[in-house]
This record gives sequence, C-alpha cells and structure tokens, in this order.
Amino acid sequence: GAKRAALIVAGFWALWHLPYFFLVSSYRGFGSFTLVGFTIGIVSGSVVLTWLYYGSGQSILAVAVWHAVYDMATSGSSGTIQGIVSALVIAQAILLLRLHERALKHGRRPVLGPPAAMRPT
Repeated sequence: GAKRAALIVAGFWALWHLPYFFLVSSYRGFGSFTLVGFTIGIVSGSVVLTWLYYGSGQSILAVAVWHAVYDMATSGSSGTIQGIVSALVIAQAILLLRLHERALKHGRRPVLGPPAAMRPT
C-alpha cells in the first residue's frame, strides 16, 4: 500500500542524502539528536509527499514544487526556522497517518494512496 511505499521511499531518500554528511559542513556537525530528527523528518516528508502525489492526481510537478518550496524555506535560514518548518511537516505526517488509519478502519477512501477505483485488482 501507499503507507508502506512511503516508508520504502523514505529509506531510499535517506540514502540519497547520505553523501551530504561527508560533503556539507552543516551536516557533518549533526549530533545524535539532530540525526534522529533528520530521519523522522525524512519519513514524515515521504508521507506528506505520498499524500500530495495521490491527492494531486499523481502529479510529480506538485511534489517537485513542494520540495522546492521546502528547500527555499529551510536553506540558508536559521536553525529556528528550519526546526519550525520541519515540525510542521512532522505534525502534518502524523495527522495524515491517523486520518489514513481511521479511513481504512471505517471502510472509507484511504488518505494515502489512490482511490479504490485506481488500485489494481
């Protein structure tokens, strides 16, 4: 399902960012707490982008624009701004996951993933 796909994508996304920890000075300075937060942020971003992808009719453009806006909001900004933006993404992901589970429990359209009509049989 879409939730599992979001988690798998998050793993690949984390690997994609792995070279930053060797090449970018701000990443090299991450402590254990920041690394855990980064990982939670990657997973949360993947959940939000999965929701956006299916909610926008499977638009890669919508996902790319969201990512670009996120990067613009956090790049070069203070740690406080980065923390606030990341916290908002994490909160949105938690909300989406709860709504998704509730929808599945009550037999409604899933919040993450395509509508039943679009799913393969």
